[in-house]
Amino acid sequence: LLLNVDSNLLTHALELRPKEESAAVNFVFKYGLALTALSLVDHAKRSEDWKENQSKSREGIESTVAGIARVIVPLCLSLPKKLPKQK
Repeated sequence: LLLNVDSNLLTHALELRPKEESAAVNFVFKYGLALTALSLVDHAKRSEDWKENQSKSREGIESTVAGIARVIVPLCLSLPKKLPKQK
């Protein structure tokens, strides 16, 4: 799994947030995107499509992750600091 950590999307997200949040932005982008991609790969490996055409499945995952990369930082950083606890 390769992640483009020099992504313009990451640079743009860093510009939108205060300097003191740069470590959080980097973390959310890199690990959030990696975990999402790994989850998609894991799911795809259990499908018939993966067995028939692994390359096509990987292209689909790449396309999906590219879309997620655009929203993952704003989404994660918009979460409240203290999320409600389940009862």
